[in-house]
Amino acid sequence: MNSCRPDYPFYSVTGLKPVYISHDSLPLIYNLPPQPVVNSGPIFLQDSLFFMVEMRKGIHVFNVSDSANPLSLTFLKIPAVTDFTLSGNTLYADNGTNLVTINLANLYSIQVMYTQQDVFLPMLFPNNYSGRFECVDPKKGIVIDWDTVTLKSRCSSSN
Repeated sequence: MNSCRPDYPFYSVTGLKPVYISHDSLPLIYNLPPQPVVNSGPIFLQDSLFFMVEMRKGIHVFNVSDSANPLSLTFLKIPAVTDFTLSGNTLYADNGTNLVTINLANLYSIQVMYTQQDVFLPMLFPNNYSGRFECVDPKKGIVIDWDTVTLKSRCSSSN
């Protein structure tokens, strides 16, 4: 059973709760020093540059001209990113519900060229999940993930 109904009386069950990012955080796209790889995603190889998504956080960039000793160059902070592609010096990435176009001509000082709003559908429920989950509240921001938590009814014997 999939449900986000908040009106089950007197329950306490394991379920999923949305993890949000604020709308104000989405346009904060910039370079950071190399970061540790924690939750990798899609990859792309362009000449000697290897790009790898850090799910929902950004993109790692490595120089792999010496494949035995890859060198971490920079981290492109792109909030809520899960996928991207490259064409020449232009990177296209999802940024929550938006599509951003980024100029990589100077890899250490990236420039957002364009942001197209509301290209992607917001995440309103967990994919491939059968169980209870907390309803999404769009006022809290954009859902970027789901955490397993104990869900409690809004009704209780003390109300």
